[in-house]
Amino acid sequence: MTNKRNYSPETRTYASGFRKEIRDKRGTRKSFEQWFVGFTDGNGCFSVYANPLTQKINLTFKIDQKVINVQVLYYIKRELGVGKVTKPDKQGMCKYVIRDKKLIEKHILPIFENNELKTKKYNNYLRFKKALEIWNDDTLNQTEKVERIYLDKVPSVSRVLAPLSDNWIVGFTEAEGFFYLTLKDKNKISHGFGITQLQDKHLLEEIRWRFTFKAKIRPNNKGWQVETTNWYSIRRLKTFFHKRLKGRMSLIYRIWARSMRHRGKFHKLLKVKNMIKKLRK
Repeated sequence: MTNKRNYSPETRTYASGFRKEIRDKRGTRKSFEQWFVGFTDGNGCFSVYANPLTQKINLTFKIDQKVINVQVLYYIKRELGVGKVTKPDKQGMCKYVIRDKKLIEKHILPIFENNELKTKKYNNYLRFKKALEIWNDDTLNQTEKVERIYLDKVPSVSRVLAPLSDNWIVGFTEAEGFFYLTLKDKNKISHGFGITQLQDKHLLEEIRWRFTFKAKIRPNNKGWQVETTNWYSIRRLKTFFHKRLKGRMSLIYRIWARSMRHRGKFHKLLKVKNMIKKLRK
């Protein structure tokens, strides 16, 4: 049985440093699924639509990304073998979308059954899954199905979560994290890393602990955020994310990581800082 624990400073039971775990090789199906769930926890959406007037039912799984990062959506499509990547909308956003009920059952649900979501999106997933069960219930007519899905309210589930897997952290970071350089004073530029989360502050606490961030989690306009410029933590992050990121962030990470050799060289780091700033837009 897997040991589980709450994400709370008072209940930490592991020794300092990286948690020892049995990893499967990078690039296997298991590592993709864990990455995919982490990315979904950051940017995914489970949409349930039931209209009593039109008698229509629609279930949609989707992930939104800026057009500059559309490559990560094509990566997901290639790995899953199904779905559609939309053209950019007026806001410059693309979507990876699956609406087909059978494809959702075959390709999406098994992943989230075997790799649990960590954020409050887990409750959205439960409603999504329940709606699919109702839709498939042959003992109900269409009116009854629509009414039950429309009125269904899945209560929030209180859970004890397993520790975050490495691949989940990579996926979640790809959705919610950022690598950057920052001006400390007129003669010093430091490497930094940050990650945000709307509601699930406890996840940032876990990540903060895993990478020994000294900075505290603080509120921002997107919910919560934790950042670090601590050199010891930055070096650990560099090692951890090496050859693991999938989308545009992999390019930003490589530039960020390689620039560490110029630590203390203000003018070289200033050029890198401006380059990364442009890439992040």
